[in-house]
Amino acid sequence: MFTEADRARLLRVETLVWKIVYREAKMASTLNDVLTHISDLSSVEDGVVQLLTTLKADLDAALAANDPAQLQAAIDQIDAIKAKAAAAIAANTPAA
Repeated sequence: MFTEADRARLLRVETLVWKIVYREAKMASTLNDVLTHISDLSSVEDGVVQLLTTLKADLDAALAANDPAQLQAAIDQIDAIKAKAAAAIAANTPAA
């Protein structure tokens, strides 16, 4: 037979269990968000690797062709990408 004291203890235990379940669900959601961000960063990293590979190929072709105009076009492309990357980094860097 349950006494009122037993019922009160049981209610406290039940409340604690629900708090644990809630916090676990919140942690799982946060973990999923982190995993999504990691996946996004991997995609960005893959894009940067592809970009650098393409730029290197363009520079190699320009050097092999001994074509100053083609070389200048590759340099201009690199400068444009550097400016865009610098602006994106500055826009996403918190102020000190």
